[in-house]
Amino acid sequence: MRIGFDGTPLLGERTGIGWSTSDLIDAIATESPQDELLIWPISWRTARDVDPPFRPNVRVIRRFAPARPLRSAWEHLSFPPLEFFTRCSIFHGTNFVVPPAWHIPSVVTVHDLSFVYYPELVDSASARLIHLLPGVVRRSAAVVCVSKYVQEELEDWLPESRGKTHVINQASHKRAAPTARQIAETSNEPHTRYILALGAVSPRKNIEVLLKAFRMVHAALPDVRLVLAGPPSKMLDVDELFHKTSSPQNAITITGYVDDLWASRLLNNASVLAFPSRYEGFGMPMLEAMEAGVPVVASTSGSLPEIGGDAVLYADRDAPDELAAQILSLLNDDSLRNTLIARGRERAQHYTWTRSAQDHLRLYRSLV
Repeated sequence: MRIGFDGTPLLGERTGIGWSTSDLIDAIATESPQDELLIWPISWRTARDVDPPFRPNVRVIRRFAPARPLRSAWEHLSFPPLEFFTRCSIFHGTNFVVPPAWHIPSVVTVHDLSFVYYPELVDSASARLIHLLPGVVRRSAAVVCVSKYVQEELEDWLPESRGKTHVINQASHKRAAPTARQIAETSNEPHTRYILALGAVSPRKNIEVLLKAFRMVHAALPDVRLVLAGPPSKMLDVDELFHKTSSPQNAITITGYVDDLWASRLLNNASVLAFPSRYEGFGMPMLEAMEAGVPVVASTSGSLPEIGGDAVLYADRDAPDELAAQILSLLNDDSLRNTLIARGRERAQHYTWTRSAQDHLRLYRSLV
């Protein structure tokens, strides 16, 4: 079987969808070495900019594909078809988009529906998906939803998707484990306690509520710091938020984009992961924290309770005092910390890329 993948998420600095695409392709290549995996980046950029998983059965298709003109054409026409760019047994659109095809069956992954239910939280590129995705769903043979929550949202919004949807969970991103020396060399003092927020510094991550909660935590425990680790968003003015929330700026570190090693070092030193998102379709950083032995406080929004289960403490996304209280309980109560750490490690074992790859392969073979 020749399996084609949209490799666009593999371009540039990777965040959640980029890592999930890479980890899925790597797991499928490992699980099914007899299949050929073709990665096609739908972009102005050349295929040389793609960093694919290094496996003998994975190769990159070098076809010039300007993303914006193609997406515009696919939104209104069934041209140009997928066959103009690649020949494969089945094609997987890993990031909401699947080109129209004459004969090749396709699968599309829907990671979330923030552009439908929370348009104020997304950028203009994501906002266009509200017009593009219905056509993609109609012409796809199957739709992969990364959580039951996303499946229910999609079927409510597009009833025609019922019968096509399949829940296939993702897993955590397997970052390279740092050595003890590298952990000690992290930008934060090794013995300084800090709350880590891992992910884009964007409106969807509910940074304003997190800053308000941290102000309360810092008032109670002045030695505790906050680290915001992730790429900035043009939709969020952090300096304005600092002023609005009266945040203790001298106790807050903003790192910008963090690579694998840096993120791993930050996770290994963190006291708590704060994940109070306004909306999530899955929640990969929670699983990363669980695997690293870091207790998690998350919001009750989106898929987070589904993925975190009883291994996470929760707070209402609009209640900074509740978020602060949950964080303080983990910082002050070692017994609770240890309980959450043990539950987290156990729960994280239920989400593996091997299982996800097997489920995807089973789906592909049912359609070919």
